[in-house]
Amino acid sequence: MTVKYNQQKAMSYESSRLASLGEMAGGIAHEINNPLTVVKGHAFRMRTLAKKEKITNEEIMEYSDKIIEVVNRISQIVQSLRNLSRNDSDANMVRITTEDIAKDAIHLSQQKFKSRGVTLEYQNDVPKLQLDCRQVEISRVLVNLLNNAFDAVKESGVEVKTVKVLISREKDFVKLDIIDNGDGISKENINKIMTPFFTTKSVGSGTGLGLSLSLTVVENHGGSMKVKSEKGNTVFSVTLPLNSEPNAA
Repeated sequence: MTVKYNQQKAMSYESSRLASLGEMAGGIAHEINNPLTVVKGHAFRMRTLAKKEKITNEEIMEYSDKIIEVVNRISQIVQSLRNLSRNDSDANMVRITTEDIAKDAIHLSQQKFKSRGVTLEYQNDVPKLQLDCRQVEISRVLVNLLNNAFDAVKESGVEVKTVKVLISREKDFVKLDIIDNGDGISKENINKIMTPFFTTKSVGSGTGLGLSLSLTVVENHGGSMKVKSEKGNTVFSVTLPLNSEPNAA
């Protein structure tokens, strides 16, 4: 029975991981299409001016710098997706900073938020704080929470839609708060929200596994995940233990 349970658990985890990757891959079109349009515009402008022999070396440098900047941005997005697509469940713990945890999730999410009129705020009070974790797993937890917060505010009636990521220290733990100003979670659902296969999303929009598996990942790291919600303020809080060495402060 134990072997069968572990097999089913592994299958559920892999199914949810692939579903999350599929959702992220679909969102990559929004992440990359806009900067590609910018690159095309700059290149077209340079070509037009060159044909007319009306472009200066200074303008060539300016347009080239802008193109390089946008290409680097696309490279960051692609690298973040590659990082999060790895199967890291059997990997060893590694020592990283809180900034390392956040960067892939933020890179993958920020353009989608911007294109849909949702403000994504990021505040890291302890960017150099270190902890031991499987980075890919924790980054996926953050992506999942960001996607849920995005869906919550997107479907709400608030005029200014905002999601905030706040990273801080709480005694011997690092705390990651994902805060949205959507309509909140009802009292009858809030105690079931992390139960496997429970979802408040419409049919076909969610598996109901994301939060329960995120909770499992966090607990396997020795941490906890909690939620408190009211209209206009829903907070998912993830706490993870810091390493005990002196340079963790």
